[in-house]
Amino acid sequence: MYLLVIQLAFLLLVSHAIGKECTVSRTSRSYLNDTFSTSQVLLSGTVERITVVALDENVAQTLNIRVRRIFKGRELVGSPQYIDVAVPPRFKFCISALLLHDTRVFAISLRGTSLEISAPVIPVNLSVLDSLHSFTWGKPHKKRRKSKQSEFFSKKGRCETQLCPLGSKCVFSTGKCECRTHCRSTGAAVCGSDRVTYASACHLYVRACLLAKKGKKLRIANYGACRQKSPCEDLRCGPGEDCIVSQKDGVLSAQCVCPTSCPSYGDSVESSPVCSSQGVDYPSWCHLKQHACHSQINITVRYFGECDPCAGTSCARGTRCKLTEARRPECRCSEQCALIYDPVCADNGLTYTNECVMKVAACKEDLQLTVFKKGKCSDFRNPCDDLECSHHSRCQLFTNGTAICVCPQKCPLSLTPVCATDGVTYDNECEVQRSACQLKSHIAVRHQGPCGKGLCSTFSCNAPLVCVVKDEKPSCVCPQCTDELREVCASDGRTYSNECKMRKAACEAGVTLFVKYNGICEGCAKKNCQYYSSCVVENGKAECRCPTECYRKLSSTQLTPVCGTDGVTYSSECHLRKSACQQMKFIMIAFEGKCDACLNVECGFGEECRGGKCLCSYQCPLSPPPSAKVCGEDGVLYLSDCHRQLAACQRGSPIPVVPLTRCHSAVATFNGA
Repeated sequence: MYLLVIQLAFLLLVSHAIGKECTVSRTSRSYLNDTFSTSQVLLSGTVERITVVALDENVAQTLNIRVRRIFKGRELVGSPQYIDVAVPPRFKFCISALLLHDTRVFAISLRGTSLEISAPVIPVNLSVLDSLHSFTWGKPHKKRRKSKQSEFFSKKGRCETQLCPLGSKCVFSTGKCECRTHCRSTGAAVCGSDRVTYASACHLYVRACLLAKKGKKLRIANYGACRQKSPCEDLRCGPGEDCIVSQKDGVLSAQCVCPTSCPSYGDSVESSPVCSSQGVDYPSWCHLKQHACHSQINITVRYFGECDPCAGTSCARGTRCKLTEARRPECRCSEQCALIYDPVCADNGLTYTNECVMKVAACKEDLQLTVFKKGKCSDFRNPCDDLECSHHSRCQLFTNGTAICVCPQKCPLSLTPVCATDGVTYDNECEVQRSACQLKSHIAVRHQGPCGKGLCSTFSCNAPLVCVVKDEKPSCVCPQCTDELREVCASDGRTYSNECKMRKAACEAGVTLFVKYNGICEGCAKKNCQYYSSCVVENGKAECRCPTECYRKLSSTQLTPVCGTDGVTYSSECHLRKSACQQMKFIMIAFEGKCDACLNVECGFGEECRGGKCLCSYQCPLSPPPSAKVCGEDGVLYLSDCHRQLAACQRGSPIPVVPLTRCHSAVATFNGA
């Protein structure tokens, strides 16, 4: 409502300013000369008809003029008796001072095939006509000789030079401006700035003239009758409330109420899902308003559609769900690249197996990658090696051989709010990284959901664990990572796709890892590890090893079970990868949750459900080398780490690894029998 009042006040100020400009006398010879020079057509005429058409926000006006004399531009308009001239918006207030049968001088321009007013109208008097006549014929202006009659008019106030204000006319006998007393016709109704409907513009001018004597101003607010003011304009409703107008005894009243029901309109926008400013999905805008009203929280619509449209989209293996500019989910980033080793160095300073692999990586990370040079980046001087890009920035190579660290430029349009360690709520984790990069500050995700709201706001997790809500309870889980390809060689001798995945692996295994150096571990460049194994460098020798640890510090109730494509329910994705590697079988996640036969079966720590039964399915080597022995916290010396995990599964609780010196006097040795 306040915005409407400001707009109305601005409109009145503009109309007053322009209206004042239109009433200033513009009959000086210099002004007439300028108007004559700049106008395409200049003529005198009488207004026969004023046509007004009200549009959405503007008013279109057209004048029908009976031509009296053409001073300039006859070659453009010919010799018509009548012409139709359009009135531009900047002159509509000037024209509002005109009445039917008024005679004026009009400056006109040609717009294509139509005519248009190009300057404020000029009043007609002898001085104006004499000046325009001299301009037309190119002759010097001669002043008229004074006579007794002209002396009479000079004393009484000559109407030739008098420009009367809105709603008045000059009386020839007195030379003074007097208000009109009647109107010739009713015409179309108009709404005044006093919110009163007048029978015609003429009637409003009569009223305006009388008010002007009292120092009050009246102008046309809009053409047509004044609409009845809604009482909702003066009422400010709370979050989610609707203003309802009622009428009793002819009096309108309004009140703010919460939506009581949300009817369905089929495929209409009114019944489509919406995403709130808090990152919560609602079935419709109405449901959002209901919740905002009952909770008295200012919740607005952030997106029409789901907050994360990809959440309910299943993509084929090797593809990833991405949002278009219109936030429509699409399965893209196909991994069907040829197994050809034709390395390319991208402009981010990283080496990719071939150009197809580079494009897939760019698609997954929403990057614009191009081939900087053919071959590995290590084959020539790489300017990125001289840079230390931190805080989620990455190296950007240029064709002139220079390099700089740049921050993420583009983040997904999905809304999955997270609370960061700086106490700020971000749309998603990518926005956290971008802010950390721009501020050059260490900012990480503290918990899922907005800051200060939800169960995680008062629940703390030790790094690198983050808090998420599962089954309406806060839970600490390992961080989720993207598939960004920025290999690092970690302190365990393994190569990880990026630093985040190294931290996640450390979190899952319950160990501490740090980056030894960026890039693939030496010796692993040509090692092709399969079945979820990873290349490990130990004593200068590279070999493929299976995952050994899975969430050592988490209990079975804190893990998310998954169903593998072999029909087996695993305690977590990590357990699936470890089992697939040990069996040398390619097993993928069919879906999160338990397989059908295991749906109602609760397995203990480390156990896997197979055919409805919980088993400790560890295939440990029968005769491991002596160097494979590990010492458990229970004081037992195990033949290998696999045997320790088997014992933990059979016991139903984790058995941490301790130094071998703790087991020098071990009384028992576990061999899995």
